[in-house]
Amino acid sequence: MEFSQKYFLDAPLFCDKSFAFYQALGDRRATDLPALWSMMTGVFSWISRIQEKNISGNTKGEGLLKGGLILFDTKGKPRYSYQEETGEDLPVADIVAALEVLKIGVDADK
Repeated sequence: MEFSQKYFLDAPLFCDKSFAFYQALGDRRATDLPALWSMMTGVFSWISRIQEKNISGNTKGEGLLKGGLILFDTKGKPRYSYQEETGEDLPVADIVAALEVLKIGVDADK
């Protein structure tokens, strides 16, 4: 099953082949000492969390590039961003709150 079908119910999903969003998020890599230590000490808990959440996927890719999330308003202005922290869960409550603000259509110029 495709990633978008499983996790996004066939909603449009943008694939950033130019890595522009990674660059906007700071083009960060998990190569600093805290990130590497987190990877070395946290791998077993990560595997457990992934299995508990029934998340499947592949291990293709370079593996050290840190991603994140950018939410845009209807005018294309970025309204919320989150920079991935190695081994940490997403701040779901913050993301939902940002989506709620976007849902009610807060003016992008404010």
